[in-house]
Amino acid sequence: MRGSNLIPRKASRGYTLKVKNSSVNPFFNPREDPLKHDRVLVFDTETTINQYQNFKIGYFQIYQEGYFQNEGLFYDISMLTGSEIKVFKEYTSKNNIPLYTLEKFIDKVFYPEVFGWETLCVGYNLPFDISRISKRVGDSKKQNKGGFTFTLSENRFNPPIIIKKMGDAYTFKLTSTKMNKGDIIVGKDADLVIFDPEKEKLLTEETLHEKAQWTPYKNQKITGWPEMTMSRGEIIVQNDEFLGKKGWGLFI
Repeated sequence: MRGSNLIPRKASRGYTLKVKNSSVNPFFNPREDPLKHDRVLVFDTETTINQYQNFKIGYFQIYQEGYFQNEGLFYDISMLTGSEIKVFKEYTSKNNIPLYTLEKFIDKVFYPEVFGWETLCVGYNLPFDISRISKRVGDSKKQNKGGFTFTLSENRFNPPIIIKKMGDAYTFKLTSTKMNKGDIIVGKDADLVIFDPEKEKLLTEETLHEKAQWTPYKNQKITGWPEMTMSRGEIIVQNDEFLGKKGWGLFI
């Protein structure tokens, strides 16, 4: 403005472009078949404009087979002023949009969808968005070394999330914790084995699935054999046949 010392503020948002030539492992081959998901959760977050970039508000939508199912706004009350909260609530009320606290979004929307229903999670900058809504972060270890482990929920049945670069893109996967194991109760992983203690079995390389193509236990006869194995409620082995899906396993 003429005659004023005020400088108008401008907001900008950066993004990355896909490189033509990958700088990562040249032996990495991307999937030729596209991932297919019937259910999709899309969410985005907005943060403070200072160097801390703390989470303030977010928005999500859920689609089932391409059809809109649900939406909502969520917020961190500790990062909003009284006037911002008032505007936020007036807007959601006027437009009939459900309003969630950050904790409620994580425990009642994010985990039930992504962890419970295995919903595909999509975001403009998903690793950044996950980091903004997390409570704690640490370096991932062992097989996930080089990644980051984020704790989003204080609910011990909601496992932490690992974000790690895989191929040309960053992605995240849910971990499995000891809190999810050990009991047959609602909320814990249904990892079960049905065992026949009287079934007799002759051991061979094929029955033991030995990579070395040999076993010192060949031709030994044993009593007792597993009939079925379940992982998180899904049958992965039945009648000596592996039925599991690649990538189904979770690190503990």
